[in-house]
Amino acid sequence: MFTQSPKLRAMVVSGEVPVAFLRGVVRHRCASVVLRRMLAEYEAAPLEDVCELLEHFLLAEFAEEEHSHAVIVQHALMRDLVLWARSGGARGGARTGARALGGRSKGDAADVEGACAGASRAADGGSSCSRSPRDVQRLRRAGALKHHDMTCRGERLFEMAFVPHDGLLPRPSDNASAADSGFVSDPSCPWDSGALDLLLLRRAPASEDSLQLVRRVLIRSMRLRGLEEDTREMALLWPLGRWPFCRDPALIGEAFRLLSDAWRRLAALPGLGDLAGPRPAHAGRDQGSRRVAEELLIKLFADLEVWRLPPKALLTPWVPGQVLVSHVASHCAKLEERQFALMEETRHNLEEITRLQAVVAGLASRLEVTNARSQQCMQRQTDVNETLRRLR
Repeated sequence: MFTQSPKLRAMVVSGEVPVAFLRGVVRHRCASVVLRRMLAEYEAAPLEDVCELLEHFLLAEFAEEEHSHAVIVQHALMRDLVLWARSGGARGGARTGARALGGRSKGDAADVEGACAGASRAADGGSSCSRSPRDVQRLRRAGALKHHDMTCRGERLFEMAFVPHDGLLPRPSDNASAADSGFVSDPSCPWDSGALDLLLLRRAPASEDSLQLVRRVLIRSMRLRGLEEDTREMALLWPLGRWPFCRDPALIGEAFRLLSDAWRRLAALPGLGDLAGPRPAHAGRDQGSRRVAEELLIKLFADLEVWRLPPKALLTPWVPGQVLVSHVASHCAKLEERQFALMEETRHNLEEITRLQAVVAGLASRLEVTNARSQQCMQRQTDVNETLRRLR
């Protein structure tokens, strides 16, 4: 009846029929359509109702349904839900995302204090209440807990939507007029606008497709934020890409060029000393020791399988000599191992050839004996035939 009655589905959306009714029809595609229509009212509906839809339906019973993935997860609404949940349910959170958390916490605190003070004055006839600070702290903790729960739901939604929405990145055609770095800032991209923080990438699925998208997000964000001038910040975000497991030469090449630019910036600084002293105006955002920055960059270079790159990509002066030496040494070690294997294979082949030659020599000698016997048999047969002819 549910699948054939538009009126019944509209009653579920409007609330005339309890939303729990969807649990009995979760196997039908139209149930996902109804849930999507209800979720589309996330800004106008009460926050508790939206949380219930997310927690007990989309992230629970509907998560295993294939039609839910096609109808809800791949829909553009899912992108807005992720940003709105990451904002803690703020008004307009689908546009601001995580940027709304800073201002919202202060506003909520002021609202809580005002509400509590008003309730105290009403209860005491206008006099101040001695227990109001405790109430303020309790309500403030309750508000913080509410936002924390909402952002946690946002992380789970992000984990579900990250791969279907291509890492929430802009379409490749949007970057057709990119600059030398290959990227231009796009206000509609939540990574560029700050609506999503990069540490959220820790919640991305551990599949290879997901990790490829994580690396693309990292390279894009590092380029646009100019992190080649901030080695410490780059080193903090670098492990999110799990670069030792990257096998894509294109992504490895982009990461290699990013680190090369960072090394070039360090190499362009005057002297070989510490940046903690007097720093030139063009020293970038790096704080602390130049030696520490160089050590961090060498560790980042070591995470890349540079042997997958074409030799032309390594022809640059802006690479630590240690990286190139280890790359050449590893190649030499592999070549030595391959040469040793070839020598062993050649020795076995020579032994096998010697054995086969002995077998061939034995067979040749037997063949000669057989030929001699055959000739003797043919001669005897000729003699017998000649004797029989004479007897006739």
